[in-house]
Amino acid sequence: MTLSLFASLFWRFGVRYWIHHWLKLLLLVSIVALGCGAFLAIGLANRASTQSFDRFAQTVSGQSQLVVTPALGDLSLDDLRSIRIALLDTEATLVPQVVSSARLNDRPDLAAEDSVFTLVGMDLLAASNFLLRHGSETTFLSTDPSQPSGPLERPRGVYAQAETSRAYSWDSSSTLALFVEDRLVNLPWVGELPQPEDKRQVASNVLIMDWRDLSELLGKPLHANRVDIVWSEEDRSDTEIQQAISHLEKANPGTWVVESQSQRQATGATMTLALRMNLRALSVLSLLVAICLVFQAMDSTVARRQAEVATLHSLGVSTRLTRLLWFADACLVGFLGGGLGLLLGDLMARLSTKMVGQTINTLYYNAGSIDHRYSFAEAGLAWSLTIVFCIAAGWWPARQAAKSPVVETIRQGNHRSSYSRPSYWIASGIFAFLSVVAYLIPPVRAANGHAIPVGGYALAVLLIGLVASLACLTLESLGQLCNSLGNRYASLRLALSQFRLPVTRHRLALAGVILSVGMTASMIFLIGSFESTVRSWIGSTLQADLFIRPKSVSASHDIPGIRKEIIESLRNNERTSDIGVIYRDSTRIQNLPTQLVGFDTDYLHRIDHTTWIERPDNLLDLKSGDTATVNEAFASRFQKKVGDRVEIPTRQGPLQLRIIGIIADYGNENGSLGIDKELFQNITGKTRPSAVALHLKAPQEIDSYARELREAHPALFVMTNRWLREETLRIFNRVFSITYALEGIGLLISVVGLGSMLASLLIERRSEIGTLQRIGFDLRSIALSSLWEGVALALLGILSGLLLGCLLGLTLVFLINKQSFGWTLTVSIPWNTMLGLGLLTAAGAGIVSYFVGRWSAKLPPLAEE
Repeated sequence: MTLSLFASLFWRFGVRYWIHHWLKLLLLVSIVALGCGAFLAIGLANRASTQSFDRFAQTVSGQSQLVVTPALGDLSLDDLRSIRIALLDTEATLVPQVVSSARLNDRPDLAAEDSVFTLVGMDLLAASNFLLRHGSETTFLSTDPSQPSGPLERPRGVYAQAETSRAYSWDSSSTLALFVEDRLVNLPWVGELPQPEDKRQVASNVLIMDWRDLSELLGKPLHANRVDIVWSEEDRSDTEIQQAISHLEKANPGTWVVESQSQRQATGATMTLALRMNLRALSVLSLLVAICLVFQAMDSTVARRQAEVATLHSLGVSTRLTRLLWFADACLVGFLGGGLGLLLGDLMARLSTKMVGQTINTLYYNAGSIDHRYSFAEAGLAWSLTIVFCIAAGWWPARQAAKSPVVETIRQGNHRSSYSRPSYWIASGIFAFLSVVAYLIPPVRAANGHAIPVGGYALAVLLIGLVASLACLTLESLGQLCNSLGNRYASLRLALSQFRLPVTRHRLALAGVILSVGMTASMIFLIGSFESTVRSWIGSTLQADLFIRPKSVSASHDIPGIRKEIIESLRNNERTSDIGVIYRDSTRIQNLPTQLVGFDTDYLHRIDHTTWIERPDNLLDLKSGDTATVNEAFASRFQKKVGDRVEIPTRQGPLQLRIIGIIADYGNENGSLGIDKELFQNITGKTRPSAVALHLKAPQEIDSYARELREAHPALFVMTNRWLREETLRIFNRVFSITYALEGIGLLISVVGLGSMLASLLIERRSEIGTLQRIGFDLRSIALSSLWEGVALALLGILSGLLLGCLLGLTLVFLINKQSFGWTLTVSIPWNTMLGLGLLTAAGAGIVSYFVGRWSAKLPPLAEE
């Protein structure tokens, strides 16, 4: 076979056909582009979310090669001295940093995420020294000799990125009113961030100020949350960095964590691993629904052009060459659909990146407005995968066309399904057996401490195959229903008779409906179970009348505190009947980030508002100082149970804690370890609680007291019980918002696929339609026949899809969710939503089927020979 012969045949056999049927090609390419675009959009959003982590650390200090963070609490001035002494013989620049969150006051015009900033305090002298050594024309320090304080003046205010400064119209006369911790502070805008020589991307939601000023503002003079260690380009070498790591490890008192910048970024990526994997799985399903349509279209094309293939065979063209021609056809569809999908995916990514960004900001870390950036690597993966899937979709029709006998093909033309009922029984048995095997596959431990539910993902795929095989077995039974109708309902009998010997495209369209409805129903199942569980959890957990936290909190990771004098004023107020406080801090266990919680044990004992997975025999045992509770995510992530011991690093040395209870908690995927507040303060040095729960003597005074507290403490967020319940559910729905978009794409593709299938079949039946018209069938009767055929197929697909959805929902709840996040959910199926899904899909299928039937009835009949 020569390349010129293949090219000539492909032009005559493939390209000219698609040019003639350009509308069908456009529809097919558009559907493939939609699936490819959804896959690419999720990929771009996932990439943007991982790149957002720790970007603020690179804003000024350069791409630091090493980062030293405390395993618990803060880095003290003694720690900073020890780090400096350990690196005296190196050329490293140390940039200590204090990190907090801040929220702009009096900016109702801004979205919530646009008013929140990460406030970074750093040693501006060290940072300026680094910038000067790198040839930067600007630094943080004033070099004006006329200044009375001398040539090196430490500015008291904040710096912002140039783009951010322009967006908020900040200039030399601007003063920023910021909520920091539990107070409202006014900080002047000093200037734009000095631009490093390498012009790297910096975070837009970062404000910089001197670390001494910020640490004093936070009530902890000269402490640090981290130290960035940076080398200039000429001084940096792998040997130098390894020596620094060795020096730091020798000086490490056991409470430092020394990481390279790549390790630090990997830590951020693992935090969102489970979320990103599940979103990627959903996007793959959207692409697979589109590929079902490619399979269907290729089968339609093969059916209509078998005579052409037979003619080629009779002229001496090999079956291998004709098979390659079909592969080239499928590749062309994949190439064009993937190419259009790259453009469509870019547009869809702008929305999906925002949705993913909202979820990241809420659950993980304050990334601000995550920037959408196109990635050629993600685009290449999406395009390649689309082409491969399209070629795979064209493989079976190409094989069938290539092996068809010449004479039989020319005589019979169109072919019916080559799959027999026994083959579906066999397939169903195989899928059922493999499903049991997949259920027994243990999860693989992931880098984030949770597990990758390999068996759960495999089970989901196998369940799709099992339900689709059983539905295909049922399809031929629809044809037998027409016998019970007798001579009534001619249009309905005609429609059902098509299923006595269904073509492959019937089954492919059925599979597309099953897959899309099943995918959507499974997410409805999961979200319904999650919402029911969260509502029950909220009902038992939120028992106080008022809840108070600093306004600067932007996400679950933020831990600003409330001053002791405010707590005492709340406790001594005559309206207060009881008060509970909670403390939080970040820590490392088994080198994985998690959260340490300080409980007011007496308050927990007085008011039982905790949802327990395993309740302690005596909760007051927490006050002994060597016991702890953990939440369910912690128990799953670190593989701990009641009675096991956990070791945490402290300045006094490792502390062993015995687990006495496990708490249900659905707001923290990384897990939390709970101890008594006295122990918490002793080992962390933090005396400011992060949140307060107030119980009032007179419940009717809730709203008035809340207003008084807001006026007295404008930097505190005072929430009523009712408002907090509603807000929690609103955040819950926002977290799942992106799944709704993916579900809509899958349903759209399946309904369009059903219409495409009917259109191709009705075109092939033009001679039959002509006969029907001659014996008295009018336009409406033919359209009704098409309607019944499409609705019957859709109803079977919907019922099978709902069954699949329930099976996939159980898999999501008890396997994938449990192993990925460590949460136990109670099953709750929202039947009304399920019914609405079925009716919506059936209505869409009916409308499309009816109008396709009317269109086909208007086509001129084929001439009889």
